[in-house]
Amino acid sequence: MSILKLISTKAGKAVFEHNMIKEGDKIIICFSWVKDSFTLIEVLKDFKKRYPINFELKIIVINPGFDMKFEKKINKILINLDLS
Repeated sequence: MSILKLISTKAGKAVFEHNMIKEGDKIIICFSWVKDSFTLIEVLKDFKKRYPINFELKIIVINPGFDMKFEKKINKILINLDLS
């Protein structure tokens, strides 16, 4: 089992046990360009596909001073994440 699947499975169990995400919730993730942001996005994308809870997932980026070239690279990555 991949580490991402293991994290997704444990996160799914926690979400259900503690009723953390409800039908119609809107979840916003602040993308910070580090592994935890990527992991959280991937886990929630997987959760949306595997579990019968309809929720909205949005990503925001707060630029802490990156140059525009770096910001364009981040935006390209986020567009390719396919959050549908």
